[in-house]
Amino acid sequence: MEDSIGVYASCMYGNKMIFATHKGLLEIQVDSTLTHLPSVSNFNRINGTADINWNLNQVNHTMVIAHSKGFSQMQGDEIAPFYEGDGGWLVKELTVKPGYWIGGTYSGLVLFTRSEWTIKIYQDNYRF
Repeated sequence: MEDSIGVYASCMYGNKMIFATHKGLLEIQVDSTLTHLPSVSNFNRINGTADINWNLNQVNHTMVIAHSKGFSQMQGDEIAPFYEGDGGWLVKELTVKPGYWIGGTYSGLVLFTRSEWTIKIYQDNYRF
């Protein structure tokens, strides 16, 4: 793995630190003895995430990943897409409407609920 890589977001997930990069998701185990991040060559690439990954958010025990092909969720070590097509910039919870999330895509906004990740509502290009 190369020594230099662009990181767009990071998030703790269990005992791992996950990094969203332009070459997929990278992970490293984190414990109380870790005092600094090692070189990129010591990170593990998460299978199935080779594209650009823009943002990470945790929804309960699920990691939500915004990437160049849409949005995916990671539960444990399993990654599954829940919105494919337009690339996704990020997902934010609507604090005024608990249980609803809004996602910014390359061509508009999408509204999700935690149980049904697929209600599309806007078609204009917004970035927030």
